[in-house]
Amino acid sequence: MKHDKDKYTKIADIAKHWFARYGEKLGHSEKDLLDLIIDIDVVNDLHDLRLDDMLADIDSHHVYHDVAGIWNNLDRKSKTLMHSWTPRFGRQ
Repeated sequence: MKHDKDKYTKIADIAKHWFARYGEKLGHSEKDLLDLIIDIDVVNDLHDLRLDDMLADIDSHHVYHDVAGIWNNLDRKSKTLMHSWTPRFGRQ
């Protein structure tokens, strides 16, 4: 169970950091933060995101690309990524 807690903590840290830097600038409100955490978790299940690498490179354009891409391309109903978009930090 420790593995899951670590995963969720990492996902939350990525989402919180991204949201603090870009969320308001892009018109998102604080209530959207939980949605972003859930979205990253869904995409992690699909693409086995390299969460440690994302955290190590947290301020890079690549992390911005992945988090913004997740936000904009995840179909929340079908839990699939649209527009042939894939995360740079994904393993699959």
